[in-house]
Amino acid sequence: ENRRPVSSSYASSAATAPCLIIPIDDGDEDDDILANPASALLAVTAQRVQEAAEVAALNAIGGGRRRSGESNAFSVDIENGEQTNRVENDESGDSEGESEDEPPAPRDRENNVETTPEILRREFNRVRLALRQNRNAQTVASMFSKFLPFALLFLLKLCFEKSSALLSIIMGYLVFLVGDKHVTSISSSQRGSLIVTAWAIAGHYLALHYVIGLSLAPVLNGLMMHFQPYETSLVTLYYVIMSDLAAKHITVLLKALVVSIPVRTMALKRRRRLLQFMEYGSQTFRCAIAAPWWIMYFLGPFNTTDSASAFSYLHELPVANTIFVCVFVVLKVKEIIDNGQGVYRSAISLLNMVSYGVPPTQEEIAKEPKCSICYETMRCPIKLTCNHIFCEECAEKWLDEKHTCPMCRAHVEEQDSSYFNASTCKTIRFY
Repeated sequence: ENRRPVSSSYASSAATAPCLIIPIDDGDEDDDILANPASALLAVTAQRVQEAAEVAALNAIGGGRRRSGESNAFSVDIENGEQTNRVENDESGDSEGESEDEPPAPRDRENNVETTPEILRREFNRVRLALRQNRNAQTVASMFSKFLPFALLFLLKLCFEKSSALLSIIMGYLVFLVGDKHVTSISSSQRGSLIVTAWAIAGHYLALHYVIGLSLAPVLNGLMMHFQPYETSLVTLYYVIMSDLAAKHITVLLKALVVSIPVRTMALKRRRRLLQFMEYGSQTFRCAIAAPWWIMYFLGPFNTTDSASAFSYLHELPVANTIFVCVFVVLKVKEIIDNGQGVYRSAISLLNMVSYGVPPTQEEIAKEPKCSICYETMRCPIKLTCNHIFCEECAEKWLDEKHTCPMCRAHVEEQDSSYFNASTCKTIRFY
């Protein structure tokens, strides 16, 4: 009878804690347990149930933490993955944007090398992207874009006011280009007309004087290096350019006369060196004729009618004008000396008839009667340092571009071959 409550209580406690094991301790407590077994069993059961509940609660708390940690780690991984994906997408978007702004430069299929337009396009896109990312550059570009319309309007108004001067400069330069092309064609035994060149130059100046109505007296005085009265900056620049174009036209006419001389009268070697000497002399002369115009401009206006004695009034001029004149004279003298060195070298070459080789003997000519370049009978044969023989004209034209023998590619001493083809420097001098 006494065991039923115990079993019932044990069953209820077992339902609460199915893994409950009741130990039976040996010792002095055995007598108490035997004396009152029900109360002792209930006490032990309650203690075990409390311990089991505490363990379950701790396990529940630990499992929740683990699950929350795992979920947090998973969410962090997801967020990191999303951030990584976003970064990758941003980078890919940037790269795509850059690729859209800066397309990959195609390469030469044969040499696998970028061409010059492609390199310029890539560099331009790079500069444009840099400007987009630089706020200061954007500010400067914005200011420039606001100023640009007025600058264009000002330039258009200035060109409209000086339309006759611009027209005369453009006409003079075009006439020079036509004459230079005809002279080089005559020099290279191609089609060209000396009469066309002469008429073009003469017609140009007749049109300037009678059609446009410009006075040619200042240009002629400038060619004779006479000091003219003071003029403003734009007028001085105009007469300097017109004097330079006039010197170019004179040079073209003189070269046309030289190239029209038959080869029988003047040897090709001498003619080529004479053309070079004329070109270097023309450049030195063009450098010098601009000096009087700019000296008078830097001196400034002064009360005297004798412009040739302007240097006697230096003590009456402001210090700044004197400094300007002295600096300009030093620079101009240095430039004239540099150009004069080319004249000196070309004169030595013309007088000594410096050549790429030496005349061959009759026995050597008999062994090789035909030129290996033109495949015709030798005309004025010349032997290079490698003992190969060619026509002098053929060898001169070949060695003007390449400094090697046409047969064995042996190196030939380089010489100044500039302007051997009767061409004229196309640069316009402004000072």
